[in-house]
Amino acid sequence: MVFLQASFAPLDRQLAKTGLVDHRLTADLSGDPQRPGFLLLAPMPRFTTHFYPLPNGFSLGWDVWYRQFAASAREVAGLRYAPNVDFAAIDHFIDRVVRSGRVDGRRIFIVGYSNGASMTVEYVQHRPRIAAAATYSGPNPYAFLDDACPQRPVAAAAADDGELAVTRTDAPVFLLHRDCDVYGSCPNMQAMQEQLIQSGTADARTQMLDRAQQPLQNCDRACGTEVNGSAFNLKARLTGTAGHNEWPDQWTARMLQFLREHPLAP
Repeated sequence: MVFLQASFAPLDRQLAKTGLVDHRLTADLSGDPQRPGFLLLAPMPRFTTHFYPLPNGFSLGWDVWYRQFAASAREVAGLRYAPNVDFAAIDHFIDRVVRSGRVDGRRIFIVGYSNGASMTVEYVQHRPRIAAAATYSGPNPYAFLDDACPQRPVAAAAADDGELAVTRTDAPVFLLHRDCDVYGSCPNMQAMQEQLIQSGTADARTQMLDRAQQPLQNCDRACGTEVNGSAFNLKARLTGTAGHNEWPDQWTARMLQFLREHPLAP
């Protein structure tokens, strides 16, 4: 399992919230009760500029806005575009673990939190060796807040700069988030699910939760109704941030079950 952390907060504090360090010894991701547990890989992000409000405008986190996701440089109209550095780093560390010979190649999973969840969505849409993904509280990586270049993911060739061609559509994704989430992002995450389905994602599920982690169907309108979120909604800043910072521990087992049920085909 690859874990991509949220921006701004230290990795060790986030891992302690999720309980994944403990689950790695006992959880069943193989479907074989004689082989419990999993390898947990948590590559570190870097300090970089984000299109988030201060103090998260420049912080530790993942760059979801530079969308050259190929494994090597590309040339367009005489200009050379290097790969996304964070994608390259994740690729590198997965390669190192795979070379150890201890990895079941059909069961490489990825879990992301917040900004790491946004990166998870992009990563799983462009890397065929990832079997499935589960995320918590991750806004749409292609259009959120003051994104300088909002794009719509498409399965075909991009018609213009407003579209982004994804190279993979068969990865199952399970999206968890709050009905009142940070920056009023609940409508944004609901819209992201629709975008994933429209871009061809075979299995994009979402589950909305209240502060008590009970399932809901509708976003809290008092927390924001704008599809790209709002940095200024007071309830989103208070209630939304508080819920965002609480890992949904009652749903961790369900996330792991979703991953276990979706290995790559033989």
